[in-house]
Amino acid sequence: MAAGQVLAASLGATRTANDFAAHIANIISGDSQARWVFLVDQLNTHKSEELVRLVQERCELDVELGIKGKKGILQSMVCGLLF
Repeated sequence: MAAGQVLAASLGATRTANDFAAHIANIISGDSQARWVFLVDQLNTHKSEELVRLVQERCELDVELGIKGKKGILQSMVCGLLF
């Protein structure tokens, strides 16, 4: 049986990649030691550079991300990150 809950809702004038990354950062800040699982669809904001950099920072990953649209993990939105 699945059990889950809505921890925080956000409502703003825009729904940008920055807005989504800020929403995720807000949720994580409630318990930075917890293991988080977020279920999202394939919107660009859910695969954005901002979100990848947030994950890198919060997970303290020493990984070269590359350059958005040019090289590395940030070259393409096709690959997703699972942590």
